[in-house]
Amino acid sequence: MFFGSWRLKLRQADQAYREGQLSEAAEQIAHEQLQEYLPGRRLAKKVAMAMADRASRLFQSGDAAGAWRQLDSAGQLTGDSNEVVAMRDKLVRATMEAAEDDLVRFAYGLALDRLEPLRRRELGGEARSRLAEVAKRMESARRLQRSGRFPDAHEQLEFALRLRPDLVVLQAAVEQNEAERVRCRELDERLHQALRDQDWSDALKLADQLLEAAPDHKLAQNARRRAWAEVGAASRAPSKQSVLAMAERRRLTDTAVMGDTAVSANRGADRFLLWVDAVGGYLVCLSPDVVIGQPAPDVDIPLLADLSRRHAKIRRENDAYLLEPLQPVRVEGREVSTPVELHDGDELELGKVRLRFRQPHPLSCTARLEFVTGHRTQPTADAVLLMAESCILGPGAQSHVICRDFGGDVVLFRRDGQLHCRSLAPIEVDGRRCDGASPLRSDSHIAGEDFSLSLEPC
Repeated sequence: MFFGSWRLKLRQADQAYREGQLSEAAEQIAHEQLQEYLPGRRLAKKVAMAMADRASRLFQSGDAAGAWRQLDSAGQLTGDSNEVVAMRDKLVRATMEAAEDDLVRFAYGLALDRLEPLRRRELGGEARSRLAEVAKRMESARRLQRSGRFPDAHEQLEFALRLRPDLVVLQAAVEQNEAERVRCRELDERLHQALRDQDWSDALKLADQLLEAAPDHKLAQNARRRAWAEVGAASRAPSKQSVLAMAERRRLTDTAVMGDTAVSANRGADRFLLWVDAVGGYLVCLSPDVVIGQPAPDVDIPLLADLSRRHAKIRRENDAYLLEPLQPVRVEGREVSTPVELHDGDELELGKVRLRFRQPHPLSCTARLEFVTGHRTQPTADAVLLMAESCILGPGAQSHVICRDFGGDVVLFRRDGQLHCRSLAPIEVDGRRCDGASPLRSDSHIAGEDFSLSLEPC
């Protein structure tokens, strides 16, 4: 570099530093090899110290990734200077403390995400490795508890406790697991006895209690399904008089409030399209009342078929679905002229359109309308989901959307008037990693290791 030329470059780098453009200043120092000169080395040290200070502020504001990028740049500029080393140690300690707080909040996936930058940079040593293993063991224990495998969960928690006996949350988790194990063992024994005695009401109650503690408990799921098969339909079915009264009240309300052709002001917010990669598209209806007919603004399920504009209504009342014919409709081959309750597997005929009504999951009121004939909705969908409180996407036969390649269930559910999703495995919602439940927008994209799905307003 010509004599004096480096001084011009130095002034430019210094100006960038004074204006807070630290990355630009660092790039100029490195690119122009200004550290060959004493003033350049002094400026590099000032820039690195400013980057370390900025890293601290970014970390405190919650931008851990930005903090590490600043600190990495500072290290590349001056090497392991005292200031860089001190700030690196500070971030390591803060990251470990934040990960321990995540464990207290049962956010095991988030704890592992926090520790990942340390692993990539080979920071934190044995302490970081132990904490990461604790998070993995606690997550494994949670999965085992959901299946009712409390002894196996105990082994995972005990292993974690040996790694970090100082963590109070671990000891509490061991004690809670033991309490749940004792309670569920008693419920399990009583459930077996109720099944032997064919006491289906008691079996249903005990199965529900078991599923509250262990939602994936296979015996409880099977027992609940068997109990509903024996007594569920009778316990849910309304009398003919109540069905007719309900239909008449709703008919009068519809006529008084909106007439036969008016459009609900928020009808568009009650539907969306759900696209599941490599599976298909689904029209999801959130309203408890849906109208089936020709494509029109006041029709919830618009079918491209030879139908009346408003051919039939389906209403969800508590756990039951009622079909109200507005035009000729047949259910299981029998023509109906008054509201009838639908049951899992019923085939509906609306003109030449044939639909299958399904309620595959014993713990969810959500239903699915499948196309028996080749007709489709507008916009096109492979099936229609009448969503109650939750909608399950997964590999099991009881899922509302069967996704054979999914490693586990993904659940859409409603909370405080907004749609959310949750999954046991870590997922990304709109590009952000989340653990547990996450709210959704009308155009959200959800992705996991083995799946991808999107919402689209309609």
